This record gives sequence, structure tokens and C-alpha cells, in this order.
Amino acid sequence: MRVSNQQTPMGVFQTQTPCHGCNQTGKRIVVKCTSCNGQGLSDFEDTVSVDIPKGVSGGMTLQMNGKGNSSVDGHFGDLLVHINEEPHTSFKRVDNNLVFTKQISVFDLLTGAEIEVDLLSGGTRKVKIDKGTKATQVYEIKGFGLPSLHGGTNGHLYVELDVNIPILDDEKLNIIKSLKQ
Repeated sequence: MRVSNQQTPMGVFQTQTPCHGCNQTGKRIVVKCTSCNGQGLSDFEDTVSVDIPKGVSGGMTLQMNGKGNSSVDGHFGDLLVHINEEPHTSFKRVDNNLVFTKQISVFDLLTGAEIEVDLLSGGTRKVKIDKGTKATQVYEIKGFGLPSLHGGTNGHLYVELDVNIPILDDEKLNIIKSLKQ
């Protein structure tokens, strides 16, 4: 620290400013290192492996202690890894639950059907559609969502129905109209 005194009509004012020659260490570097120019730090890049735990979602931040930048005193800071989650082409995430939209025909709703639903882990699961099911029906497959970050059970898979209404020619339309009566 540099201490300076200044005499004023109101008295003596004392100010302290950091010493730029020693960087407040009390020691002055006479022969400076060529890689850091006497600063005690040098720039370099390093690759760090990051284990992403199951259940992590977008917007979370992982903290890796001691993997950040170093300081003059030799201690390393923490590396903060911000998680960005890309949307899946078939599944929508809601917390640890997944939503899958399955396209079916209006005839499957009328007569009933057994449909196959894709699973995120691979494979399929069969879901029974009863005859006369409403188009707004949502099916729940327990435990086939995403794992919880803190362990425990997985979320659920919800299957929404997307009903495909066909465009009918006149002959088929007349058959439907006769059934309607």
C-alpha cells in the first residue's frame, strides 16, 4: 500500500492506494517470467470431462469445484457448466414426465384398437384404445418418463391422441351419412 498525507485547511487527509509495483504482495518481481510477464498467471486451454447426472434438465447449472481459473495465490476457482436442453423430435418434456403424441385414425376411436407407442429408451409399448374413446383421452404409462435428479422413481410417459380425419369421396361419405341416420 502507498500512503500519502495531504495538508488542508481542515487538517491532514491520509489516503491509501494499492501499490502497482508489487500487486499488494509486498514483494517486487525483478526478473519477470516470459510466459506470464510477472503477473503470476498465464492463459491456457484445458479440456475437462463433465459427468452429467441423470435427471438434469435445461436451465440447471453444475458446479465443478477446483476446475475453474487459477489465481495468483495458486488456488483454483470453480467451473460452472450451464445446461441447455435440445428439444426431442418425438417427445416433449414436462418436468420428469414425457409427452408423446400418437397419430391414430378416427376409425380406431370408433371401433377400438391396440396401438404401439415409442419409448424414449427404445422399443415400444402397447396401449389399448377402447371403442368410443374420446379424441382428448390421454394415456399414462407409469415409470417410462425421465429419471429424477435425486433418485427415486422415473417420471411417466403420457400418450396424447392426434386423430386423423380422412377426406372421403362421395361414395364413402354417403355410407357415413347413412350410418348417421
